[in-house]
Amino acid sequence: MVNDNQSELFALHTILSDLEATTLTARSGREALALLLQQDFALIILDIKMPGMDGFEAAGLIRQRPSSKHTPIIFLTSHRATDLDRARGYELGAVDYLFMPVAPEVVKSKVKAFIELDKNHRYMRQKDVELTQLNCQLKQQLEHITRLNEVLRAEITAREQAEAIALQSETAHLIVQNTGDYVALLEAEGRWLYASPSYHAGFGTNTTLPGADFFDLVHADDRERVRKAFCRLVASGEAARMQYRVLLPTSAERVLESEASLVHDTSGKVAQVVMVSRDITERKEMEAYVLHLSYHDPLTALPNRALLEDRMKQVTAYEDRRHSHAAVLFIDLDRFKDINDSLGHAAGDRLLQEVAERLRGCESIVI
Repeated sequence: MVNDNQSELFALHTILSDLEATTLTARSGREALALLLQQDFALIILDIKMPGMDGFEAAGLIRQRPSSKHTPIIFLTSHRATDLDRARGYELGAVDYLFMPVAPEVVKSKVKAFIELDKNHRYMRQKDVELTQLNCQLKQQLEHITRLNEVLRAEITAREQAEAIALQSETAHLIVQNTGDYVALLEAEGRWLYASPSYHAGFGTNTTLPGADFFDLVHADDRERVRKAFCRLVASGEAARMQYRVLLPTSAERVLESEASLVHDTSGKVAQVVMVSRDITERKEMEAYVLHLSYHDPLTALPNRALLEDRMKQVTAYEDRRHSHAAVLFIDLDRFKDINDSLGHAAGDRLLQEVAERLRGCESIVI
């Protein structure tokens, strides 16, 4: 939290004190940059008006550093700003622009969302490292097995070759037996050869029987896309990563991310495909939640200025092609300031929420 006002820093620290996160404070933009040289942050709450380096300049320098280029920034200021000020803040990569006083639960919910998102990202990065290590181990084992098969083919009979293939399958089974990720060994045509215990636990044994079609596991809407990506992988010989939906036996929908690599026979032809997958459903849900926060007002849940600008660009581009015009309806609330002044901002907020609910109830309005 960066703010030259000690009382505002204390108030923010009090609001966020029960979150599972370490909060650091800075009284200026320079102090904030010095902290960024020491560690990474899940979120930066930045004031605008500060002596020396203001919030906009600090945000620009934060964005120039590779390690903080994508760190979320929320501008939280007690100074009223023009549309140009807010636009400048969003151009610098701010995820939100709030004015004091703001309801503590609003600040707390936003900060909590970004903390959870950062935890999820750190968890996924760790999983990526573990998945890469597992893939290296699998490739080394499969290379060893392939070399062993080459020697055996030159020295043993057809019966001994069959026993070697069975030994290869058993070795691959031992490699992945204890992994928590989904590990599949497929034919080049996409039929099952082996499924790890995690597949059996999640989808049942009937779905992953040897010889069955792997793509039957994929959601019908994603099946053709995944099948084409699989065929490109086999044809090009390059490792591939893909995301797709699957349906559990309980009809629950999950999202998997798979990384596939090829195993070649002695002639160089693709013999098998090793596919290692992990469940990223929670990560996708969190990304969708954060995206919704970026494009909707936290008080009314109506689309905000950023979403309006995006939709207006689409509409004007469409109307330009048709050589026609689009209209914008502006709705104002008479004497709204009187309500805020006489009954307080809480009453004004409740009024805005009621108006938003009535707008959503109009059949002719799509929000």
